[in-house]
Amino acid sequence: MVTRFFQIKEHIETIAGETLSIEELMLSPREVREATNLKDQLEALSSVMTKLQDPSLNLANVRTLFDGTLVKFPDFSHIDEGSNIVHSPSFESGVVKLLRGQQHSLTDEEEVALSVLEIDGNEAVPNQNRETFSFADQLLSEELQSKKYLDPSFIPCGSVEAESLFSIASAVWTDRRLFTTPEHIEAYMFLQYNRHLWNESTVAEAIAALDDQ
Repeated sequence: MVTRFFQIKEHIETIAGETLSIEELMLSPREVREATNLKDQLEALSSVMTKLQDPSLNLANVRTLFDGTLVKFPDFSHIDEGSNIVHSPSFESGVVKLLRGQQHSLTDEEEVALSVLEIDGNEAVPNQNRETFSFADQLLSEELQSKKYLDPSFIPCGSVEAESLFSIASAVWTDRRLFTTPEHIEAYMFLQYNRHLWNESTVAEAIAALDDQ
């Protein structure tokens, strides 16, 4: 409604100058300023909400969006990192620090929470004779060995992908496909979700492998 007002504001003002009854219904200059401020705030919040739908975001990105929103809208305290709606505050803050390259600043509580992501540096490097590695590969393997935690960028920060998957499933499992087995639906959804991992050549290779059995 606010956006619509500014879309037709010029036209209303033109008509209002000719019709007294409409002019009496127009917003005062102070009310227009308040509406303009409200419009700016709504657009700012809308941009954040839209960006949060991006499946490529990680927890650090989301924390940046929330912190920036809190600066502009202090009343939104429910999205603060210390809010009681956060299931595991130490885990979330620890993951954010890892993503920002701040591993050295982890607290004891965060290290405990992140223990599920701990890795053995030696296991992170392919099980090969490192003497056969090129200079470049040796540098990269040393970097992997120095890492203590898995890269947490794989952790989803929202329910967008899950909701999308359910939407696709509802479009697939229609009244015309009631006799499709759950196994086939699951296989179809698995392939659809991982579409970026296969192509026509992959399918041809799989069929050829089955024929050879």
